[in-house]
Amino acid sequence: MHVVVIGAGVIGVTTAYALRQHGCEVTVLERGSGVAQGASFANGGVISHGYAGPWAAPGVPMSLLRALFQRDASLRLRLRIDPALAEARAAQLRAKRPDIRIVEFRGNVDTRLEKLNNGVADATFLALAGLKRLGKASVVSAILEPTEMLPAVAQGAVGIECRLDDRATRQYLAAIDHADTHIAVRAERGLLERLDGSCRTPIGALAILDGKGGLRLDGLVVRPDGTGLMTTFREGRIADAEAMGRDAGEELKRRAGPGYFAV
Repeated sequence: MHVVVIGAGVIGVTTAYALRQHGCEVTVLERGSGVAQGASFANGGVISHGYAGPWAAPGVPMSLLRALFQRDASLRLRLRIDPALAEARAAQLRAKRPDIRIVEFRGNVDTRLEKLNNGVADATFLALAGLKRLGKASVVSAILEPTEMLPAVAQGAVGIECRLDDRATRQYLAAIDHADTHIAVRAERGLLERLDGSCRTPIGALAILDGKGGLRLDGLVVRPDGTGLMTTFREGRIADAEAMGRDAGEELKRRAGPGYFAV
């Protein structure tokens, strides 16, 4: 089967890698190359990555999607760097190191590494999973633990939308739903729901299951300029994941007070 991956960034390249491992012939195209996302090809399907994560047009076998999504979702891969996530990272970095000047720095992995070599910046954040798959792990100078810099809410989790009344599609999606990631995302989104932040609000959250029916949720808010960092956490049963998130969000909202993000 021939699959076209639209986008040559980290997500596109790693998606292409995973598809090739499952025997697909893959073509990677830059965005803006004239091929619309979701376009169909006579000799196969199209897989692309929109804002919510990878999705497939008709023609891509469900068995292939299942293998791909289960493989990646179980790792909670954190591959995307976009304006919303960059805001959260930048604010946390300013809180820890107010002496660092943050510059606009975009592009795929090779472009970013080239910019580093050219002195455009002294450092950049890149996904370790993507670097490993690209065979570039040797360029890593430091690995940040989640406790050092919380990811954005549901970062790295793949989301697929369908109509509530489309039972057939929901049945297909249930087969590729990764239960642990689903639970973790419910906790993280519960926190976000109570904070009612915009797509550019620096909010971080990470839920981790302990494998014994329990879950720990860490959350934070910080102003865009790095001031006023506040953190909290909850521990409890996975059955209460969403309620834990909402409770943590209510606490942060109460502590932050009105106008917290108006900087």
